Amino acid sequence: EGTTPDAFVRRWCLNDEARTLLLSLESSVRHRVMRKFAPQDDTRDVSALFCRFASSVAASDADRLSSERIDGHDDPIAGFIRKWGLTAEDDNFLRTLEPSLQRLVMDKFSPRGETVSSLHALFTSFVRSITRNKLVIRERDQNRGVR
Repeated sequence: EGTTPDAFVRRWCLNDEARTLLLSLESSVRHRVMRKFAPQDDTRDVSALFCRFASSVAASDADRLSSERIDGHDDPIAGFIRKWGLTAEDDNFLRTLEPSLQRLVMDKFSPRGETVSSLHALFTSFVRSITRNKLVIRERDQNRGVR
């Protein structure tokens, strides 16, 4: 599995059109496409197959987005999970936090150059760090009499 779009393009010998399509996809869709694309060894035109596959995944994602609307508004946690291509486990973990921590995590989480496979571990570690720091600050403020 390619860890970066360029490595993915090289692995599958994709043409410029397929590369452009890959780079144009929203991040979570791009990561999903890179994880799931697995053509047969005897595929003649891997680039054409890739373009059809990526377009199908993107259309499916758009359908999912419209079904995630709640009272006319997007679920911000679902959007965050989608943006980063995180797992259902990450979604559940984030939803267990108090709302102020949820907002802090969604505002500050910004991995750069991470591979798809390391995002879950990075996210979990990041949330634990934020939670730990928030608890230390809260305890310090309580000891000072600050509310």
